[in-house]
Amino acid sequence: WPPDYPRFQHVIVDEAHELAGVADEVYAQVVRPDELRERLDEVFGSSGSDRASSGSGVGLLPRVLQEEVASKVNAIRRVLFEDLAALGRLVSEESTAFGEFELPPDASRLLPRAAQMAELSAARLDELSRLVQELDARADWGSEENPAAEGPSAALKHAQAFSEAAVGLRRAFSEAGIDAVAAFDRLIIPHDRWTLSIRAVSPASDFHQHFMEGLDSFSGVSASLFVGGDAFAAIGELEIEERSEFGVDKVTTPSPFDYAQHMRVAVMRPGPPPMDLVGETTAVIADIARLLGGRTMGLFSSLRRMNEVAERLDPILSPHRIEVLAPRRSGDDPGGLVRRFRDQSGGGVLLGSRTFWQGLDISGDDLQAVVIEKLPFEVPTELRRRRETHLSDMGENAFQRFRLGKMLLNLKQMTGRLIRGESDRGLVVIVDGRTQQGYFNQLGSALPGDVEIQVVDRQILPELLAELDLASTLTNDDWGS
Repeated sequence: WPPDYPRFQHVIVDEAHELAGVADEVYAQVVRPDELRERLDEVFGSSGSDRASSGSGVGLLPRVLQEEVASKVNAIRRVLFEDLAALGRLVSEESTAFGEFELPPDASRLLPRAAQMAELSAARLDELSRLVQELDARADWGSEENPAAEGPSAALKHAQAFSEAAVGLRRAFSEAGIDAVAAFDRLIIPHDRWTLSIRAVSPASDFHQHFMEGLDSFSGVSASLFVGGDAFAAIGELEIEERSEFGVDKVTTPSPFDYAQHMRVAVMRPGPPPMDLVGETTAVIADIARLLGGRTMGLFSSLRRMNEVAERLDPILSPHRIEVLAPRRSGDDPGGLVRRFRDQSGGGVLLGSRTFWQGLDISGDDLQAVVIEKLPFEVPTELRRRRETHLSDMGENAFQRFRLGKMLLNLKQMTGRLIRGESDRGLVVIVDGRTQQGYFNQLGSALPGDVEIQVVDRQILPELLAELDLASTLTNDDWGS
């Protein structure tokens, strides 16, 4: 909580299931080339083509001092951002399809060239920080030029930010320590727009020190806060219950929606192994979309499998004038695709991965089926492994309350895309529901209490849609082809 920010004694947080993720971002140590470039321009003024396009070369330091060091600053600026882009390219070779890469504890040994680029960049940032501090000390400020009579000048604040970024780059490639994990995001061409975040294994200490300890009361509300009456999967990392001096009250209110009448949930009966998940998901979506004339959403845990299903669906559904819509990149805004999906005169199928799991609101008859290709367990990462170890050390069942709990919370969000109004009705189908696993019987805790999960063969899906009075456009000869 910033020191000069107004204090609020009573706080109500909406969408409280996202609070742990927000705390992760707020209290992470972050390095961004974009932000460093902006800070450099603020201190010394934009240079070259940037100055011509912005129409301004004005910086925070007196002009005479800026001119004195202009050639030196421009040289540092050039090599710094070349090194940062090179760092992004090197790390991107290890990244996922989502442009993400989590650094291992011994990153300097496994990625020596990237570690070298990080050290070179850190040295440039330290040099910039020292230079800004020296110039600020020499500046003959007038009251109008530097109206902030107390505290560090704006230039010194930027110098501190350069120094902190250098610390972050070195910390990421020397082991971040048992209490933190470093990860890159947005590792996409031209490799100079990435974000490096160093996150604490447990964000609870920062969350309570900088936020909760300043409050008299706190309330968190969300339609997805509880899974089976337990909020641990959503906010357990913040240790709100464990650290509360007065206890925590949990309150639930019934939904106004008639889920028993308006919603069916089916899990596909598994065939003999190995399972062709892409083929089976394609067949399920194609059959349902032809039955409903589109009006179907497919949600995926894998961007690769989503793209493969999209490629297979297009020739199957195009003769039925059903368009298949899917994001081209993992970070694409779902909003534009949702608008296109709703405007399809011939019906559409909308496919999406993680950014589509929550927040989408497609009410009415535009969406009548949600197909989930696989139970949404989160990808095992170094950060999640260390968090599970931390929970085990606290005496918690890390699999049950954290890994499985997170999956159930994701599943609750995914199935929640379907029924958005009192008159909405539709079918949820889980293609790979892991029916053979012991935790299968717990999937119902992610659903409204009066909705049962049915394990069925694909040929039974038309009967489930008929129970919901949803229109059928398939003939018997077409079904399952």
